[in-house]
Amino acid sequence: MNSNRRNMRTKALQELINTTIQDFSDCSLCTFCCIEGVINLYEADILKISKYLKINPKSLVEHYTKYNLKTGEIKIDLPCSFLKKNQCIIYPVRPEVCRNYPLFVENNDTVHVYAIETCATATLFFEAYTDFLETYHPDCYRILQKNLDKEKPLKNNDMINMQFSKEHLELFIKWLNASKKERKATKNVLKKQDHQK
Repeated sequence: MNSNRRNMRTKALQELINTTIQDFSDCSLCTFCCIEGVINLYEADILKISKYLKINPKSLVEHYTKYNLKTGEIKIDLPCSFLKKNQCIIYPVRPEVCRNYPLFVENNDTVHVYAIETCATATLFFEAYTDFLETYHPDCYRILQKNLDKEKPLKNNDMINMQFSKEHLELFIKWLNASKKERKATKNVLKKQDHQK
C-alpha cells in the first residue's frame, strides 16, 4: 500500500474513532487530559484557535504557548492555558492531539489506547472492545487477557496503554455503529407501540 493511501486510511480511521468515541463519554465534562503532560501544537491548530479566539496567530503563540527556538516546537504545558473554570474555552477547535485523545492511529497499522482505567472514555471504550473480542474473536480476546495479566499492579497515577490492530478496531467500530442503528430502530418500534396503546 503506498504511503498516501496509507495516510488517507489512517486519517479516515482516526476520524471514525473520534466520531464513535463520543458515544462512550462526554469529554467536555472531564479535564483529566488537560492537566498532566504537554500538548504539541501544529500550524493548523494555531490557525484554527487564533481564528476562534479572534486574535492573530503570533499573539496566540506569545500568550498561550511555549515556543522552542531551537526545534521550532510550539507546546502548551499542562494544566492547559485554555482551561478556565474546568472548561475548555476552545473545545470546538481544540488541537488535533486533544481531539484524538485517548485513541491514536499510526501509519504502521497500530492503534494506541491511552489512559485505560484513568480516562472514563478510554475505559468504557476498552470494556466495549474487550466484550466485542470475547464474543466475536475469542482467540484475540485470550491474547489480550494474557497481555493484561502481565501488567504490573497500578500505582496511583499509572495508566494502562494498549495497542490494537486497525483491522480489529475497524470491525469493532462497524459492529458498534450497526448495533447502535439496531438499538435506535428497536427504540422507535417500542415508541410506536406505546403510542398505539
